[in-house]
Amino acid sequence: MFSCSNLLEGGGNSLEDYDSPLPSVVVLGFFDGVHLGHRQLFEHVVGICSGSCHVFDSGETDEQIDWKSCRPLAFTFLDHPSRLLRPDHPVELLCTCRERLRRIRSAGIEWVAAPFDENMARMSPQEFASKILASKLHAKLVVVGDDYRFGYGAAGGVEDLRKFGRSLGFRVDVLPRLSIDLAEWESKRLAVSSSLLRDLVKKGKLDEARQLWGCYYQLDGIIVHGRKVGRTLGIPTANIEISHLLVHPPRGVFAALCQLSRSDNYCGQEANHFSSHNLSDTAAIPALAYWGNRPTFDHGRDILEVCLLTEPDRFGSDELYGWHLEVNFVKMLRGQVHFPNSQAFVNQVELDKRQALTALG
Repeated sequence: MFSCSNLLEGGGNSLEDYDSPLPSVVVLGFFDGVHLGHRQLFEHVVGICSGSCHVFDSGETDEQIDWKSCRPLAFTFLDHPSRLLRPDHPVELLCTCRERLRRIRSAGIEWVAAPFDENMARMSPQEFASKILASKLHAKLVVVGDDYRFGYGAAGGVEDLRKFGRSLGFRVDVLPRLSIDLAEWESKRLAVSSSLLRDLVKKGKLDEARQLWGCYYQLDGIIVHGRKVGRTLGIPTANIEISHLLVHPPRGVFAALCQLSRSDNYCGQEANHFSSHNLSDTAAIPALAYWGNRPTFDHGRDILEVCLLTEPDRFGSDELYGWHLEVNFVKMLRGQVHFPNSQAFVNQVELDKRQALTALG
């Protein structure tokens, strides 16, 4: 489990440490993946606090609120509630906690995060509204999606939130789910959701996922030592340590774009956190990515391997172990194959490289 102390450089606070007396506009959610639907909520919050958007809820009092004096906040949990409530079957996440908080901050919103523990799970909807939204965050406006649930057993809904707001002094703006037309789905309008994105990733439908997400599906982690089989075959690769909590694509080969950074530079406060030491460390590098269990060689556990297409020799030495690598999956090229021998494998990889360069333009 992440602790807030490890994440303070990401542009936010733990709920325990948050002590600002300023009024706030608070958006609520877990925001897994930070997709286009979440960004619509964030844009509304930022717009209210900058004066470029109007509050939907006119309120039932004559209180005059200077919205520009309010802090734009996102209240979220460090851990997905399913990890506590369904530990045998937790939700597979679209991104790490660290990356989720970074994306929230890059949207111009300060996050306030709390662990989803037994105390939080037992909190009634009214307690949540009173203790957290009103007393701790000094909310004057709460922004949620139309399917938002909260409190013990997810018993609270948007109408409950409005009712509590009337007595506790905050208004509630409810935004409908964002829907998008996808030509690949015969012009069917799809409501953007984290669960739909997880399903698309698992099926390898990465282009559809990108359209709903607003960005490429991404895995990131630290480069670790492997068996170095690729080096002996003239195809140096990097093995990436991936969180077991994340959703994974089908086993196979992908065209990808990668970014390298020193791991100690990761998760800074800037939106572009790949502030390394020269241009080649910050620019997107065309790559071939493989997710699977390497049946041709050892049939072990699933692993992410990456071969750079324009700077292949960078993974031919030991200098990048411990670096952070972000892998953006652009297109699935083929499924996993068991080759009869290493030469057949090498021949196919050369074909994969050419396909990947074509797909990446």
